[in-house]
Amino acid sequence: MIIFFIIKLSKKIFLSLLFTIFFICLNQSYLKASEKIATVVKVQNTVYAVNIEGEERLLKLYDSIYLNDKIITDDRSTTVLQYLDNSTIILKKKSSIKVTDFILGTAKNLFSGVIDKGSAIIESGKIAKDSNSKMEIKLTNMSLNIRGTRFNIGQKEDGSYDVGLSEDSFGNVGTINVSTAGTVKTLFDPKQVISVNSDQIVERPQTDIEKDELDEVTQDFVDVKIINEEDIQKTL
Repeated sequence: MIIFFIIKLSKKIFLSLLFTIFFICLNQSYLKASEKIATVVKVQNTVYAVNIEGEERLLKLYDSIYLNDKIITDDRSTTVLQYLDNSTIILKKKSSIKVTDFILGTAKNLFSGVIDKGSAIIESGKIAKDSNSKMEIKLTNMSLNIRGTRFNIGQKEDGSYDVGLSEDSFGNVGTINVSTAGTVKTLFDPKQVISVNSDQIVERPQTDIEKDELDEVTQDFVDVKIINEEDIQKTL
């Protein structure tokens, strides 16, 4: 009888612990989803953010971006987002991006995002420059592991993507590990562009138009870097 009582009590304690852990996890998920990870530092025309609960909001200059927000531009709009690790993303027309993981300030930081539509130019920040950390952007047909550089993601008419890199604002050129269907290729030459056709990684020379596009946005990145939190609060 005593043994039966002990077993029954143990089950209650175990279920109680499970119940407590479940609600702690729910609370942590909510906190993570409500954490600010970026700021809108430039916006042209109509740009929306859709949060994890499906709620849509119109973005204005210096608005906050939160974890799992999906940022969406239409055929007339663009935006520039600055993340807390100083990564900067220029989201082009008819595009979307969502950052699903953002960890900063630990021994191993993480920046993980998804672009499932459109094009962007990205200059990586602190996370991608730390050898113990990871910055990853996932596309429909490839995954990019970025190591400290500026790069262009361009969607083609067939829905596939081209990826090219260039010098960042400090004159440095990093690398991008491009992976698809178990194959990995490292992009390190600013003169080359990588794309994926039928699960095959294809490399070609960067066109003058692509090079000029990456060079022309330099001023946008410079402008972003001189914006600080105090300036934002004064403007608000």
